[in-house]
Amino acid sequence: MSQASLKPEILAVFREEWILSLLIYGVSALVVYDYIITIDQEITLVWRRKWSLATWIFIANRYLMFANMIWSITPYTAQVCFEPAFKRMLTVNAA
Repeated sequence: MSQASLKPEILAVFREEWILSLLIYGVSALVVYDYIITIDQEITLVWRRKWSLATWIFIANRYLMFANMIWSITPYTAQVCFEPAFKRMLTVNAA
């Protein structure tokens, strides 16, 4: 195959990865905004009350989601970040 025929497929794969990363960063910004505007209510209503099962479930839900968000937006290396794109590019070229 010539390089001219590969260029549209490569651009399509990288465009998909770029859009996905923008969506992840946008959702992450909304989660951080939610944490910032509700932290005072959380301190008042959750942290200063008697700990129960509901309290533990709330804390686990809130902070595991936050940890998952950080895990999602932190790429290990550029190679790991773009590895799925290269795999898809190879499958497009093989077809």
